[in-house]
Amino acid sequence: MNKIEELEEILKSVGPQNIWHPVVVNGNKLLANGIGDPLDGIRDRDGILDFQGKTVVDLGCNFGHYCFFVRNAGASNVLGIDMDERIIRGCEILKALHDVDRVNFRPLDITKANGVGKFDIGMMIDIIGRDKIRTGAAKDFLDSLERMSQKEMLLTLRPRYHIEKKLATDVQRLRKNYPIDYIRNSYFYMVDYVGDRFKAAWEMHILSGPNNPEGTKQTLHFIKRK
Repeated sequence: MNKIEELEEILKSVGPQNIWHPVVVNGNKLLANGIGDPLDGIRDRDGILDFQGKTVVDLGCNFGHYCFFVRNAGASNVLGIDMDERIIRGCEILKALHDVDRVNFRPLDITKANGVGKFDIGMMIDIIGRDKIRTGAAKDFLDSLERMSQKEMLLTLRPRYHIEKKLATDVQRLRKNYPIDYIRNSYFYMVDYVGDRFKAAWEMHILSGPNNPEGTKQTLHFIKRK
């Protein structure tokens, strides 16, 4: 079995519902479409982001789409983390097929990934969504991102969620995990919550520009305060 055949088997095993971005080999051979909305990924309207010479960790890297993206954008070293060992093996195959250096992958639970060190930039792209918000797990994911980020953080989030229609919960349950300040008029205001959660140590910038508050995710860029 060659590398492409092995990768095809991995993609089949993982299932299309767990592949977020297109998987392409040999320049134009599409192995998987990916179910993620491109608008929920990194959107840098004014070209502010600078990866040149920086170390980057991508938490929840899936098949390495953004790991390869930031390496091509000049990052000096990149680490992708995902808890599924099959996905990590797929990343290693793609790394070899793309002939990319200074990108590594590790199979780890994001919330328990201790001992991997700090990076200039920590990324969490299109990872936090309804399930993690509803259960309160989003807090652990945000803590992990901050713990591994030394200078900058990059993540994508929807500005707000309708509590019943989108989060499938109610105000009382949500209040067990989040302050009441962010729960109002039947909505949970996620970007406001995250901005305030980090504001003591980080300055937040929204890079993607205005959009539908319940539509695509916004790209949030945090810079460590001096």
